[in-house]
Amino acid sequence: MIPFAAVTIPNINIATYFATGLICSLGFPLLFLLLKNKTQVRFVPFIIGAATYMVLVLFAESQLRTWVIDPDSKLYDMMVANPSLYMLVIGFGTGIIVEGGKYLVFYFIKKWYSSHKTAMAFHLGFGSVHMMFFVGIQYIVYSWLSLKQNMNIRSGAQGLDYPELLRSLANRSPIEIPVVAIEGLLYLALTFGLTYLVWYSATRPFKLYYLYTAVLLHAIFFAPYALIEVAVLKTSALFYSIMAVVAATSLVIAFFVYRASVRNQDHEQEPDLFS
Repeated sequence: MIPFAAVTIPNINIATYFATGLICSLGFPLLFLLLKNKTQVRFVPFIIGAATYMVLVLFAESQLRTWVIDPDSKLYDMMVANPSLYMLVIGFGTGIIVEGGKYLVFYFIKKWYSSHKTAMAFHLGFGSVHMMFFVGIQYIVYSWLSLKQNMNIRSGAQGLDYPELLRSLANRSPIEIPVVAIEGLLYLALTFGLTYLVWYSATRPFKLYYLYTAVLLHAIFFAPYALIEVAVLKTSALFYSIMAVVAATSLVIAFFVYRASVRNQDHEQEPDLFS
């Protein structure tokens, strides 16, 4: 039995992992800086969006998934045996957590930040952390491990003690590597419209039904994720096709909410912090 992997990773794979990771880590922050100069989106809502992702998605949503679908969970067998139940629990559970959490954030900051630019900056911060944790850091680490593995093998030293991971990194086609980044972008396009709905609900009087709509759409939009997690939806091409349609629908929703907000705006002024 060989305890250390003797495989080498193609240089094109290493470069693709590193480039994809770097773009995913820096892309949204750079886009924010560009828009900040062009449209005066604010720095504070961007930071708040980033922090909100950490609390709502990385902590609260992950905890819910652990309770529901972790193999050690008492609910695991029930959820695997009943995909429809799992789809409803995860869809509405994460919808209430994420969209409800966004509502509270927008409600408490609307005194200082209430224009549609707040929703845009917030989502860019939200997306920055998602792409960084979902793809960016992981891929940069993969490129570093691959480079170190190749250097060890070429110098005659033992390979790193991650045989399965290294074989996976070596066997992937360079075309397959950015697919995870595309999935991350679809997720952010999908949540963009929901963020605008929740922002509009929190900053406009008597619009709470927009929040309810966002939670319902969250459950519907994330149904493909739930189905692929319990192996009901097994074809990746079908999954990405569905997600592309859902993401496009969400962007259309964001456009109509934005148009309504511009048409009805009160020309509120926001503090010139961190401009």
